[in-house]
Amino acid sequence: MSSIRGLLLLPLPPQRATYSHIRTALYPSIRSTISSVAKAGRTNDTSVLEIAVPLTRLSEETHTHQELFVRVNPLVASLYQLIATICAELGIPHTGAGSVDVRVLFVQDEIDSPDGESDEKTSPFASLTYAALAVSNRQWTHVFAVESEQGEQTFKRFWAIAREHGPNRGDLFTRVRRVASGMQIYIPDALDVDFDVDLDSALAGRLKSRKIVVEISGVVADQFTDKYLLTMALFAIPQSENEPQAPTGEWGRGAGHVIVVSSKEVLDGDLKRRISDFFATATGKTHSSHAQTEQEDDDLQLTFTTFDEMDYTTGGLSSTRIVSDGNNGIINGRDKERAKSGAEIVLRPIRPANKDIDD
Repeated sequence: MSSIRGLLLLPLPPQRATYSHIRTALYPSIRSTISSVAKAGRTNDTSVLEIAVPLTRLSEETHTHQELFVRVNPLVASLYQLIATICAELGIPHTGAGSVDVRVLFVQDEIDSPDGESDEKTSPFASLTYAALAVSNRQWTHVFAVESEQGEQTFKRFWAIAREHGPNRGDLFTRVRRVASGMQIYIPDALDVDFDVDLDSALAGRLKSRKIVVEISGVVADQFTDKYLLTMALFAIPQSENEPQAPTGEWGRGAGHVIVVSSKEVLDGDLKRRISDFFATATGKTHSSHAQTEQEDDDLQLTFTTFDEMDYTTGGLSSTRIVSDGNNGIINGRDKERAKSGAEIVLRPIRPANKDIDD
């Protein structure tokens, strides 16, 4: 268990989510934070860094979970590509002393329903409110805020909630470290239309199921691709009662089901623990039991299985699959079964960027 756990509170991300825009805006903040956490944990096991990214603007600008999926996809991919690039630059090891388990989580304001009451049912699984994060029992040892006007506003708002309603953290928030800000120009009414995937009827059709099968490598060297796929699996689940195939008038156990599939060589207790921890970070469900193959909470089921055990001809028929085109070598020739079942969304693998990258 790591004794170092950091939290970086980011301001609003750039409106354009290309890698170059994300790098320009966030590189100084994320690089400084990863470096600090790695140094603090150099004599410990893997340290954990949670990077909180505001989702409020994207939630307000989108009307369906399919549209939100399309809008958030390049943002998640660019964030993890930037993190992978920085870790490579800093020589951060994948495991052991000095390594950092970097997890992107999304936070947003409470969503108000027409009657003025908070409506959490329209929030995607892959996000939690600022209040839920602030009052959680996460054992942060380091907190970082971005040195900018927006960054300071984000931190002060979060600190006020944590100080009033959260657990006693001593002087943690008075020792917050400010990290340098990057550059971005915010145009209030501008809409980012540079989607990686067009929001067409075909994509909408692939995002109707509440059962998501996500195929991962499970190898530590592919951790950023796996985290990207797992995050997008959570965004793929319909949330609102008005969404297709969502429960009508009922919001309880089994509202979403994620089946994580990997090879039997890597799908051991340690990988299940890491994935469960990652889901706990993203969803705010911190009470998961790592000893069980399947974890459940009021809304989400998480199941693990291997490629050999996964029956694509039956279990995958009513599901949506999230896969990476870089994982084709690990599916053990089961393409024909996969092709006949469910709907598939193929995402690109995450690799460190070249210095001369042009997107």
